[in-house]
Amino acid sequence: MHTQKMQFTILDKDKREQQVDLIYTLLGCWVQNGQILGNQSPIAESTDSFKVFVNTPDTDSLEVNYSNAYTREKYKNLKEVGLRVPIVENLGVHPESIELCDCKDCGSYILFTTFIAIESPLRCGDCFGIIPLYKLPKTNKHGYYDILAWQNNYQSCDSLQMGCRIGERFGMNQMMKFNSPLSRDGLAICQKIEELTKKATYYYLYKGSARSAQLELNRKCPSCGEKWLRQKPLFDLFSFQCKKCKLLSNIAWDYK
Repeated sequence: MHTQKMQFTILDKDKREQQVDLIYTLLGCWVQNGQILGNQSPIAESTDSFKVFVNTPDTDSLEVNYSNAYTREKYKNLKEVGLRVPIVENLGVHPESIELCDCKDCGSYILFTTFIAIESPLRCGDCFGIIPLYKLPKTNKHGYYDILAWQNNYQSCDSLQMGCRIGERFGMNQMMKFNSPLSRDGLAICQKIEELTKKATYYYLYKGSARSAQLELNRKCPSCGEKWLRQKPLFDLFSFQCKKCKLLSNIAWDYK
């Protein structure tokens, strides 16, 4: 993940309101297309320009060839409101970023996120590196709204269980149960990605606690009821894998 600065030079100082509105609209389009990560992008206004600081998956994430139809349409409006096409400057690698997938052709995907993650929730099944969403076929009209909405909901549930005070049980059940609304939504997204890419796409089921270590090791796939304990954890995290149902899970954290 990289932190970048975009500078919009002001050509007409009498159209400030339209300029600010268009910049925010463009930022939203880039977020929905997976080109910008997170919803917090500080904007600094000076006498001759607007400077926007964003996090992106890669150094070239803001290239026009990754844009969707909405972004290209808004780009055409920049001159009309008195702004130049932004100059992009890469400021460096985000210190807490996760490496991108560098596989030539990953064999599978994993839908996975946490309450602190900023990056795309799609991981490579071979190296566990981040897959920028704009590298995928569009899953929702011209963007990835369905994936980003699921990620936001998952992170909200994860934050509740991490807070351990209000809504903890609700958050954990949403992440743990195979038939919860959150899991059903995530599984539908995995199926859509698999249909579009022709690659197996796994869904991760969180497991926080268990009654005993023996019961935990003997638990079965919640979908098909078959054994799914791996001989060796995948990426030192996923101790359970059902290739039939495309599910992954961890050994309960209190017995890990």
